Amino acid sequence: MVNSDLKIVLVKNDLITIKVYTFIVISENVVIIIDTGTKECFDNLYKELKKINNLHKYEYKYLLNTHFHSDHIGSNSLLKEKFKILTIGSEINNYFLSKYNNYFEHVSNLLSGGYAGYINDFKELFLREVGHSYDTDIIFSQKFKLKIGKRYIESVETSGHTVSDFCFKDNMNEFIIIGDSLSPLETNWMIYYENVKKYLMSLNNIKNMVKKFGIKNIYTTHYGKISPDLLFKKINESKKYCNNINRILLENKNNWNDLDYLAKVVCNSLGKIINLLSYVSLKSHLSFLKEDKEIF
Repeated sequence: MVNSDLKIVLVKNDLITIKVYTFIVISENVVIIIDTGTKECFDNLYKELKKINNLHKYEYKYLLNTHFHSDHIGSNSLLKEKFKILTIGSEINNYFLSKYNNYFEHVSNLLSGGYAGYINDFKELFLREVGHSYDTDIIFSQKFKLKIGKRYIESVETSGHTVSDFCFKDNMNEFIIIGDSLSPLETNWMIYYENVKKYLMSLNNIKNMVKKFGIKNIYTTHYGKISPDLLFKKINESKKYCNNINRILLENKNNWNDLDYLAKVVCNSLGKIINLLSYVSLKSHLSFLKEDKEIF
């Protein structure tokens, strides 16, 4: 419970290597679901929603997503089959996911070279897992505010992990819900960065926002509810992780044109598994380093 006018329910899902949380925000006449997890997560979410008395009588029911990866939107379509609910999504996410070929052309442009096979394989996996889970009813361009109870929930852009990530906070600064801007470093694959520069800026923005407004109730899609101190610790760990990748790349500056070699060196050093997203992330890190910008 955040305050008397609002309740936030955490729905925990244990996947193979990580935990994924979805959130149900309940007020007097509004229910908001934030992220739905994978398709395997839907039963847990459905059970929690069925516990809400007279759910059908709530005047407004909305679905928000922190970003468009399948462990966050995988049950969107199942949810919309069971309940009359409106999906609110960003213009850029809707563009990529309604035009899959544009998205994969974008990934291709990030890579270049002999990676066409990887991209086609990933495209098939992406389409199979995500499908049309991001059908959007209400589209916003940059940010939005949603009236709920005595307050508003507003979006805050925290891009970098993907082209368009968002966290959600209330205008009374009592809570914030964060997606993969706080990525789970414990996984056995390399964390994916579409734009590492924006990712690091987003981490700083989240930290500064929590400090500035004194936000105490912090909810994350992979760690559940955490304290401000743990948030700051996780942010510092993420920065250190990025710096480690940058350090390894700088040590191998003579091999920057050989992504296969770099992927093996970086992933072996970090104890991670190589996949297509490793290449995209390394390309992002290389772009960041070649700009000769200060490493965070």
